[in-house]
Amino acid sequence: MLLALGCGCAPDTGAARTGSPATSSAAASDEARALGVLRAWDRRRATAWAQGSTRALGRLYVGDAGRQDVRRLADYTARGLVVREMSVQVLDVRVLASGTDRLRVAFTDRLARAVAARRDGTVVGPLPRGGAVRHVVVLVRDGGTWRVATVSR
Repeated sequence: MLLALGCGCAPDTGAARTGSPATSSAAASDEARALGVLRAWDRRRATAWAQGSTRALGRLYVGDAGRQDVRRLADYTARGLVVREMSVQVLDVRVLASGTDRLRVAFTDRLARAVAARRDGTVVGPLPRGGAVRHVVVLVRDGGTWRVATVSR
């Protein structure tokens, strides 16, 4: 499932551009927009994990798209833990489809940092860094808020 996207690590989106400057500019604009949407979504996700709120986390998804993410957070909270300081390094991003209220995005990321802590703030320890994972997500804007509708690897 998705990790926290949006650590402030901008991907290299211009290295393999082809086509006219207008086409390249439009693609770069789509990628910048998608990355902004993903980062904003990720900040809300990281907040839900830090608060241990499965309800807030579930609201970031459409239907059962976030079932595994919510289940994983529930497992942590059942053990009295939350995850803080979560950041993921986005290695690349590519917009597959873009509309006003819908984005289909392929990206690769890896967990750069996350710390398990008890609810009282006592740090248990860092979580292991993750390897690079490729995702394809569909995000939809619902009432002005972007939510993940589907996710696949």
